[in-house]
Amino acid sequence: MKSVLLFLAVVSFSFLGSAQSWTKLNSVPARLTFPVVDVIDGNIHVVGGGGVNGATDLHLRYTPSTDKWDTLKPVPYLAQQPGGGTINGKLHYFGGGYPNSGTRLDKHYVYDPSKDDWTKLPNVPIPRVIHKTAVLGDSIYVLSGQPDKKRVDVYNAVNNSWNQYNDLPDNNFWYAGITTHNNTIYRFGGGGSIAATDAAHKYDASKDAWSSLNTLPKTIHAPDAETLGDSIFITGGYTSGRYLSGVWIYDIAKNTYSQGPFLNTERSYHNMVRVGDCLYVIGGNNNSNPDSTAVSLLRYCRGEDFAKVDDHKLIETKINMSQSPTQIHIAATNTYNDVLEIEIKNILGITVYTGTSRLSDTQLEKTKVLPTSGTYICYVRQRNHVSRMKIVHY
Repeated sequence: MKSVLLFLAVVSFSFLGSAQSWTKLNSVPARLTFPVVDVIDGNIHVVGGGGVNGATDLHLRYTPSTDKWDTLKPVPYLAQQPGGGTINGKLHYFGGGYPNSGTRLDKHYVYDPSKDDWTKLPNVPIPRVIHKTAVLGDSIYVLSGQPDKKRVDVYNAVNNSWNQYNDLPDNNFWYAGITTHNNTIYRFGGGGSIAATDAAHKYDASKDAWSSLNTLPKTIHAPDAETLGDSIFITGGYTSGRYLSGVWIYDIAKNTYSQGPFLNTERSYHNMVRVGDCLYVIGGNNNSNPDSTAVSLLRYCRGEDFAKVDDHKLIETKINMSQSPTQIHIAATNTYNDVLEIEIKNILGITVYTGTSRLSDTQLEKTKVLPTSGTYICYVRQRNHVSRMKIVHY
């Protein structure tokens, strides 16, 4: 077969972007809406919020090492759309709306896992609901919500007290994706279901000040966000009448976005947390499949795809791949002028190269298609068959 060096046109392939990079795990035992979800000692706690018949006091715990759920001491009060977060290994739970009436609440409790018990703490300064939260050090920031969409209240666990901080930069932080990294809060999207926003901001705690980031590639209502390494994953959401399964990966240092591994199903109003090098998506809403989405549990681990691919292995299938120190070799038999669709992803699942070829023997120069040294996966599709190989670039 003739060997040629190709410079391929950049294209996009949905068959790779929607690959099953997220693993479906043991479902949540009960259908909950807007619970408080956080991690304590490597376990995921899913607490309260709305149940099938209104607000619930249910307190569930998921253990990733066993893929099992158990039940802990219930929340001391009932509330729809409460807020909370973990400080120093204890889970705070506050606010929300009284079940089926919409009356806002100011109650505040903390859960101690060593005692499996709840303790009452100072009330939130004003009754509020649909609020978002973020934890920095010994403090939990309560952002937006009703009745005041710009208000920020901060609880300090050392002083056991609340204080009001500077207002948010806009009125659309409710239903935004909120996460933290290096003593900084990050916000992506939000707003109402018919007025989704592409806004993105970061908060400097030392200055009590917000600043703008590059906007999201599209407007998104009700996504969630979580940090993994030096990147932030922004998953799902809702826009223009559609539920989304897409994932954007925000590079913190570069202030840029790239496409990440799609969720298995579209959803909004879900929760996402990190345990070690893995992200977990819990529940969410999708009107076309409400029951299964609401109780679903998905996991994406950094590098998980790479563990499933052997190093330097010639794949004995319709498509064969191998590598030399400087090139990636792709060979296909019986092509009948088939198009080979090629995509290369880095360890975070970010696409760094796409291309097509009609030739049966393709050689790609590593320095031209791989941006930096590191480990990658090359996917090649011919008709309905996909092969992949791990690539190490020095």
